[in-house]
Amino acid sequence: MHFRQRASRRLDDAVLQANLRAARLKFVDGRARAIGDIPDFEALREAGRRIRVLGLAPEWTSGRDFPAPEPRTFRERWQAGERPGTPYGARP
Repeated sequence: MHFRQRASRRLDDAVLQANLRAARLKFVDGRARAIGDIPDFEALREAGRRIRVLGLAPEWTSGRDFPAPEPRTFRERWQAGERPGTPYGARP
């Protein structure tokens, strides 16, 4: 049996359709109830959106409270006593 035939049979299945409808309503009601339990949900949602966008935006450092550190070359790090395999800024 091909996909279209199986899908057609399932679309006509009254029990399956009733169960899907009940699950969808339960999900929507549960989500609405959960949102109602969170104080200031919209502010929290907006903060999450800003965090998500910040990481994906070009020049994301421009929105931070502190500047990004200046990049240094391998030679500059070596001359400062930093060695490969050690944490950034650590000295042997």
